Amino acid sequence: MSRLRFTPAALALLAMNLIPLIGVMKFGWDVSTIIFLYWLENVIIGLLNIPKILACRESQKTRESGRRPIFLAAFFGLHYGGFCLGHYVFLRTTFPELPEFSQMFSALTGSLFIWSLLGLTVSHLMSMGINFFGKKEYLARTPNKQMFIPYSRIVLLHIVIIFSGLLAVAVGQGLAMLILLVAIKIGFDLAAHLPEHAKVQRDMDGIAP
Repeated sequence: MSRLRFTPAALALLAMNLIPLIGVMKFGWDVSTIIFLYWLENVIIGLLNIPKILACRESQKTRESGRRPIFLAAFFGLHYGGFCLGHYVFLRTTFPELPEFSQMFSALTGSLFIWSLLGLTVSHLMSMGINFFGKKEYLARTPNKQMFIPYSRIVLLHIVIIFSGLLAVAVGQGLAMLILLVAIKIGFDLAAHLPEHAKVQRDMDGIAP
C-alpha cells in the first residue's frame, strides 16, 4: 500500500483528465464527443506502446522463437490498428453521432478538443518517461507481455464508458450525467495506473542490478 501514492505521472494523469470537464460545463460537449475523445486516447496509447515493446528485455524463449521485438512491434501495430478500427465501427453503431472517418480531421479542429487530446497525450508521455524509462520498468517486462497490455485497458474501459454513455442517453444527457461519465473515466485511469506501476516496482525490486 505504501507504493500506491500519487506520483507526478499520476497527478498529471488526473489533471489532464479534468480538461474534458471544461468541455462539458462550458462548451456543451455531449456523450459522443467524450467517447470520441477517449477512443482517440486509446489510439495514442497504442502508438506509444510500440517504442515500449522495442525497449523491453527479450526472454530466452522469445529469442529462440524468432519473435524479436521489431517483429512483435510491427505485428502489434497492425493488429491493434485493426482492433481500434473495428472498435470505432462498433461505437458508431451504438452512438451514430460520432464523426465518420472522412470527418475526423474537422472534428479535431475544435480548440478545446485538441487541447484535451494533447493533454491526455502529454500525461501518457510523462508516465512513459517517468515510470517506464525513468524507473526502468522495461527491465521487468518481455516484449510479448508489453504487447498485450493496452488491450485489457481498451476493453475494460470502454465496457464501462459504453454502458455509462447509454445510461446518459437513456436518462438524458444532463450536466450531472456527463460529469459522472468523465469522473468514472478518471477513477478507472487512476485505479489502473497506481496498482500497475506499484506492481512493476515490486517486480523491479526482485531484479538484481
